[in-house]
Amino acid sequence: LQMLMTNTFGQAFYATAEELTQEALTLHAEATTDAEWALKAAVYAREKGYMRSQPILALAHLAKAVPRGEFENAFAAIIKTPKDLAEFASSIRRLRKGEGGRRIKRTAGEWLKARLTPYWAVKYGADREKGRYSLRDLLCVYHPKFGKPEPTVDWLMGRDEKEQSWPSAIVAFELLKTITGDEAKIA
Repeated sequence: LQMLMTNTFGQAFYATAEELTQEALTLHAEATTDAEWALKAAVYAREKGYMRSQPILALAHLAKAVPRGEFENAFAAIIKTPKDLAEFASSIRRLRKGEGGRRIKRTAGEWLKARLTPYWAVKYGADREKGRYSLRDLLCVYHPKFGKPEPTVDWLMGRDEKEQSWPSAIVAFELLKTITGDEAKIA
């Protein structure tokens, strides 16, 4: 719990970033011996300690080790934004060499389906830093099943050219790209 609440992956005056990362990975691996407690500690660190990266890495480590239902509940408590989901997906990719598992894909897909908003589509869209997942990438990896056409997803994937079906936030974002002049942009 102390590591979840205080540890960082960045350089510190007493240790290098590599040393801190290796120590965290070792502790997360050891935590699988009492996976249910470790998962509760990760949720606590995220919700009460306002920590982000360590609980996400803990969730990735514990995904196979905890019973059904507990992982899904912890996932919703730890993963708050598409940036969190992208970090989780990167952790899974590194820890499991690309092997995500059906439970992870289903859980992440349901999370995306329940929470996807036009605001997130604009903010986390398709642009990304090298080696990081964009929201479009996450949709391709986790395949949420929407059941009906989803204009926000169609826009993100570049499949929808019909502006009349786009949510108003996306219409405004696309309009902003074409407007010149600061006064018009502000309006």
